[in-house]
Amino acid sequence: MPLSHDHMALNTTKSNSIIFSLQQTIIDAPLNINGAVIDKVNNVKLLGVACDSHLRFSSHVDKIYSEGPFIYMHY
Repeated sequence: MPLSHDHMALNTTKSNSIIFSLQQTIIDAPLNINGAVIDKVNNVKLLGVACDSHLRFSSHVDKIYSEGPFIYMHY
């Protein structure tokens, strides 16, 4: 069910939520928007960089490292 505000629409069926925290325990409360429960995820990819809910980039580094021992140099 789309949620619209100022001509922007949020498709709740395609949306996910994540809580970023440096603490070990994170409150696991469901997010409801207009009666639709938004799925919670532990990892997201923002602007091409993968990070987890504790703001660690290890999954991103592992993926880059697994692509091969290449050295990227920009001039």
